[in-house]
Amino acid sequence: MNPRPATVNADAAVPSPARTPLSVAACDPRSLPSPPSERRLRATAASFVFDTAPTGYTPRLLELPAVASATMDATLAVRRQVRRIADSTRRVMFGPAYYAVGSRAEPDANDDLVELKSRMERVKEIVRDPDRTEFRVVLLPEAMAIRETRRFVDRLRAFDVPVRTLLVNGVLEDADDRCDRCRARRARHEQRLDEIRRRFPGLDVQRLPALDGEARGTESLATIADRLRI
Repeated sequence: MNPRPATVNADAAVPSPARTPLSVAACDPRSLPSPPSERRLRATAASFVFDTAPTGYTPRLLELPAVASATMDATLAVRRQVRRIADSTRRVMFGPAYYAVGSRAEPDANDDLVELKSRMERVKEIVRDPDRTEFRVVLLPEAMAIRETRRFVDRLRAFDVPVRTLLVNGVLEDADDRCDRCRARRARHEQRLDEIRRRFPGLDVQRLPALDGEARGTESLATIADRLRI
């Protein structure tokens, strides 16, 4: 059975009550255990939801693997050069005994930099794989948010990141008919939704209702999760 694709959410991760939540906290990476294998992760939940940085920072995060890879390539090249020099020095100093020790000019496959570079390449591959990953962009039904989302979606596509869904958050649906301001706001939100559908043809536009207060706790999150299509 093929697992469902992991969902990457631009502004807010909304877990489904049927999903096993994945909690990510800031900590010293050296204190973390070895990362679990992909097979073990698949066994714990059908999908994983990651909350990314705001739209202004996410493109920079997407550039990080390429920048880090180039940096590590340069570092490994320097390391190889230093090892070759050290290797030549040992050959001169130890003579025939050198061949009993062996060459150390090339880094070991378990070298930390080699392993980190391999893992980052793996992350880049997964993020761009439409069968395993979907980037869902969250926006508000406001003119400025729509323009920013247009630029953001274009940047994501430039990175070959699959984007198929927009989540329009905070849509006013239940307005008091006695409140002129509430009715005007509801009508404005409906107009923005129509604009979003026009400006993003081919994307699945999902709407999430405006809640009284923050979406905190399983009850309010379940209300939102029931509105999501995964």
